[in-house]
Amino acid sequence: VSYAWLSSNLDIDVDKAKFLVENYAIKNGLIKPGLEVTYLLAGTLKTTGEYIVEVVRQCDLEKVTAQFKEIQSEHIYSVQKEFILKDSTLQSFFDDQIIFDSKRQGLIEYLEALPLSPEEMTVLREKSFTTTKTKDYKQHLSQTQKEAQNILPKVLEQ
Repeated sequence: VSYAWLSSNLDIDVDKAKFLVENYAIKNGLIKPGLEVTYLLAGTLKTTGEYIVEVVRQCDLEKVTAQFKEIQSEHIYSVQKEFILKDSTLQSFFDDQIIFDSKRQGLIEYLEALPLSPEEMTVLREKSFTTTKTKDYKQHLSQTQKEAQNILPKVLEQ
């Protein structure tokens, strides 16, 4: 179950879906035998200076992150049965349609947006982390979280 799939099926924005998948993975996937967690990494490579986005299995995370000069984004991408996802590109392939149809779950579309500097990203991450810890934000997510906690185990059992 990827955050894009969850966003589409629960009709929630992608940030809430990311939060829910990460919460589920931390509570279950990281310790439960038979489940595998994948991560999305985005950043600049040490060797070429190229900016890439890559989906990485948990067992490969340390090796792959070592190849980055700088990582601008790292978060849990999906949780699935271990034997289903042997190649992380398969998950991306199946999510393509969801991503193309995800405008209604996206927060903002601005075609003239410019990339943020690493310093600006750090400030935003810190601000975002603080926001997710507030009581109002936690209450706001509680209903969606209950729905996701009911859906995720059922999907993973299939």
